[in-house]
Amino acid sequence: MHRFLVGAIAALVLFSAPATAEGTIDDDTFFIDHPLYLLFTQSAAGMRYDGETLIMEGMAPATLFFADRPDRLTGHLSNADFVDLWTRSSQSYAADPPNAALTLLEEADKPPVVIELKDVSLEGDALHYKVRVLDGELPAESGPVSLFIDPWVWVPRGDAEFRPPGWLRCHWNHWGMRVCHSNW
Repeated sequence: MHRFLVGAIAALVLFSAPATAEGTIDDDTFFIDHPLYLLFTQSAAGMRYDGETLIMEGMAPATLFFADRPDRLTGHLSNADFVDLWTRSSQSYAADPPNAALTLLEEADKPPVVIELKDVSLEGDALHYKVRVLDGELPAESGPVSLFIDPWVWVPRGDAEFRPPGWLRCHWNHWGMRVCHSNW
């Protein structure tokens, strides 16, 4: 009987949700009380550049995001949702254009090209970026590419509940770890 009670108590502790000042967080609620810095990675089958616009063609259907410590979040969102982030808040990319590193996968011996992304639009499976080259040379065209983009910052509003952006769904798993993914 003693082993059963110890096992039952251990199971309750292990599988209970973490507590907050307001109480227990359930699987559909996630509170953040600090800025969330999300970095993005995009992949495409090829690219073209006309001296002003970078066109990433044959885009993967989703943009990967991740956050470093303390959040350690990862997931993906649709490219359309990524484009919507551009003007979503006062901390948006439109207000403070991000830098990015473009890796030309067919030219692995060359360093990534560092660019500033000034604007973005989505047309079919192609992302169109207005860019300024900061370091390196962008060729007129290339095969497969990956783009690594500076963080987008979500800052809590300061109201009672600090919820992440609507497309980011987070919950606590049974081990007390935050797990996030997009609605995509």
